Amino acid sequence: MPAGSLPGAESVWSAQSNDGYSVALAGDDFWQFNVFVGYRFPRRMAQIQVGLLNIGDRDYKLNPLNLYSDLPRSRTIFAGLKLQLLIWN
Repeated sequence: MPAGSLPGAESVWSAQSNDGYSVALAGDDFWQFNVFVGYRFPRRMAQIQVGLLNIGDRDYKLNPLNLYSDLPRSRTIFAGLKLQLLIWN
């Protein structure tokens, strides 16, 4: 890909059903929408990106299956930098 701007948008749908528990637990299903903009430098030496995650500020009520939270629970600003290191022999 050539150098230049990198616009982007994504939507993520998540759902969870908590059937089978001795005490009934509510499930949830929801959409989260994210937008990004960035720039890729010539020869892919670096790429910078900023974005807004969970545009709708939608909290969710999922039963935690592990301690790692994958989705933002509120509107979140994202910034990223990727560098490509060249190693010469």
